[in-house]
Amino acid sequence: MQLKRRTNLLLSEEDYRLLSSIATKKEKTMGQLIREAIRKTYFSMKRAEKQKISEEVKKGWKLLLNPQKKLDYKGLIDYGRK
Repeated sequence: MQLKRRTNLLLSEEDYRLLSSIATKKEKTMGQLIREAIRKTYFSMKRAEKQKISEEVKKGWKLLLNPQKKLDYKGLIDYGRK
């Protein structure tokens, strides 16, 4: 698999230590473990589940692009940092 996209992921110290320990034991990188977990979790979903999530995301984008009321962007950002 060719990797083309990069993302940042913030972990708690506990999660980081756990993931690092598992990666060492399995002789894999943390990135490999995360990619495997994504595939196992989200690619095994049933089609109906994926469709429902897709529809919810589209609704969210519509609200962001055409808000019915003024959005509190700072509040959204702060919430996302928790």
